[in-house]
Amino acid sequence: MVIVDTRKDVKIEFTGLKEGLHEYRFEIGEAFFDSFEGSIVESGEVVVNLEFEKGSNLFTITYSVSGKVTTTCSLCGGEMEEEIQGDAKFFVKFGEESMSQTDDIIVVMPHEHQIDVSHPIYETISLALPLSPKHENEEDCDQDVIDRLDNYLVDKEEEEGDSIWDDLKDLKL
Repeated sequence: MVIVDTRKDVKIEFTGLKEGLHEYRFEIGEAFFDSFEGSIVESGEVVVNLEFEKGSNLFTITYSVSGKVTTTCSLCGGEMEEEIQGDAKFFVKFGEESMSQTDDIIVVMPHEHQIDVSHPIYETISLALPLSPKHENEEDCDQDVIDRLDNYLVDKEEEEGDSIWDDLKDLKL
């Protein structure tokens, strides 16, 4: 088992590995998420189970992520924990820098001897989060913020009666 708590160590050294399937387990934490500027994940404890299949000129990487991460509630702006699960698969091939990469194909230079899987893992964790994460119970939200937001809430019925556009509704064309 490989225990990792920093971005630079989430690499797979493929030089010297025999062809075939190789399994890795990474445990990533706060330092991993801190290494991504503007991260939507503040911290967390995530386990990554990764399978690396080495072929003669193509590698296949399949992995799953699961754990808890701390992110921001979209309703109150407070910290909240969110359970995540996700998986992904991509391919690694050798080529020149000018070759185009896609979401599921990574191109490495022929002289390289390791693959950094930090960014794909971070993307999978980020995509496993809900689009608009909120506390499960509104009582868990910061009540001061909720109360302040309620002060700015506009009552739809009240607004409809005062509309300057009401006179335009009566026009017949």
